[in-house]
Amino acid sequence: MQAHSPRAPISVSTSDEVCRVIGPVSDHTLAEVLALAPTLEDLQVAVVYARGEGDLADREGHPLTGNPARIYEILTEDDAYRSSED
Repeated sequence: MQAHSPRAPISVSTSDEVCRVIGPVSDHTLAEVLALAPTLEDLQVAVVYARGEGDLADREGHPLTGNPARIYEILTEDDAYRSSED
C-alpha cells in the first residue's frame, strides 16, 4: 500500500495563466504578481478574498499570509482589476 502524498503545488508562470484566474489587470500588476512565482492556489485564494466571496466569519478566522496576502494587496490597488469587478 502506497502512502498518500500531497499534490505538488501547480506553479503559474505566464501572463495568460494569471489572467485566466484573476481577470483583467494592468501590465504593472501582472508583472508584480508573476514576480511572486505564485501557485494556482495562491491566485485562487487571493481572488476569493478580493471579491469578498465566502463566509465573512471564515475569512476573518483565516487571515491571508504569504503570497496570497501580497497578491490580494496588489489586486486591490489595481484600477483595472477593481473596475472589472463592478
